[in-house]
This record gives sequence, C-alpha cells and structure tokens, in this order.
Amino acid sequence: VHKNAQGGVTAARGTAARGPNGGAFARGHRVTTNGAGSATVTNGGAFRGPNGATGARAGKTTVNADGSATHRSGFRASGADGSVQSSGSSQRNADGTYNGERDTTATGKNGNTYTGDTTWNSSTGVQHTGTCKDSGGNVIPCKK
Repeated sequence: VHKNAQGGVTAARGTAARGPNGGAFARGHRVTTNGAGSATVTNGGAFRGPNGATGARAGKTTVNADGSATHRSGFRASGADGSVQSSGSSQRNADGTYNGERDTTATGKNGNTYTGDTTWNSSTGVQHTGTCKDSGGNVIPCKK
C-alpha cells in the first residue's frame, strides 16, 4: 500500500503459477482511492490448461463519493469443445437509477453459435434476446 498522486492510496497484488503438465495461470488485483472519496478496483486473470484451453477475464469497478458507480468486465475462453466471450457494463447513478448491458457469443465445436444480448435498467427491468445458428448460418432453436 502506498500513497498516490490523487490524495488516496493504491494497493496491488498479483499471483502466478505453473502446473507440472503445462497448465498455468496469472491474476492481479489493484485498489485505488482518491482524496475525494472515490475508489476503483481493477482485476484480471488468465489461464492455459494442459490440454490447450485458454481463457482470460478483466474487470473494473469505480464507486464515487456520491454513491454512483460504474462496472465494466469481460471474459473469453476457448478449448477443444468451442469458445465463449462476453463483455458488459453497468452503471448506478447517484439517485439510485441504474442501467447496464452484456453481450455474449459462444461457438460449439460443431460450429453452431449462440449470440445473446441482455440489457437492464431501473425503468423497464431486464430484456434479453438470444439467437442460435448452425454452422451454415441458419437460425435454429436454442436448447435450454
């Protein structure tokens, strides 16, 4: 922990390891405050499995002195059975209203895909749309 130029403090930590069969991971976490009562947390990580699968995620959250906050994050992973990636953000205003969105795409080993979009806000609640397609791009039913 050390004092920073914004009149607050910063603390950070990281960890990494490698397994005997070739797998590995790394992750990090940082917290920063300022003299005005705001704090930001940033974190991320990545892995590689012994079978060749890989993945990573990252996120950032800021909480302000007035009670407002923002968050943004995403992840991705891929391996022999397919891949997935997702990213999104959300916001809370000082008056308590909120909104956000997340987009996700997944591809199976057979080439079928799922694309989804979820949005939410304090006025209308949650809305979700999702579409599945076969490897030829034709729309197919999504399995539940």
